[in-house]
Amino acid sequence: MKSKFILSGLILSTSFFTNVASVNGQPADIFKPIIDDLQKQLPLGSSMRLPSYIPTADTPLYPFVETDKGGVKVNIGIRPDCKSSQNYQLCVIGAIAALTPKAKFPPKGVKLKSINLDNGIEGLFFTYGSGETQVSYITWEQNKQKFAIAVLSEIASQEELTKIAKSATVEKPITSVSQ
Repeated sequence: MKSKFILSGLILSTSFFTNVASVNGQPADIFKPIIDDLQKQLPLGSSMRLPSYIPTADTPLYPFVETDKGGVKVNIGIRPDCKSSQNYQLCVIGAIAALTPKAKFPPKGVKLKSINLDNGIEGLFFTYGSGETQVSYITWEQNKQKFAIAVLSEIASQEELTKIAKSATVEKPITSVSQ
């Protein structure tokens, strides 16, 4: 079931990319509308690293924040009403996550490949699922916090996903704020 898999997975990306990097070393512009919400939803002492590089798409992208027992996710939707939709997982095409220490990620039984994310940070690349529901993931630990970024395998390559993850590792972390 594609929609259920997308909801449970951490996915990021869309099709028809062009390379656009942040000039000012800040998270990509698509995240600006959700920074305050993200800071309020992050548990005290945790952080999120949003990438400065997000490939642009022919379709507008709409980020929104979601929390669960696994952590805090910035989902990327393809409709502005995605968060409030009954079947929002059908329009969520991606997510970036700050994982809790108790999150069981990556799942057991996946084949892990070590990748260099620069600056002394090693990540793990793996895929999960098959066919049109196969998702490519990169997860890493930085400053005692676990992070994950992923993409539907048919949408972006491992190389493109690695560029996104690398840009997140060098960004200043977004930290929680008192409510």
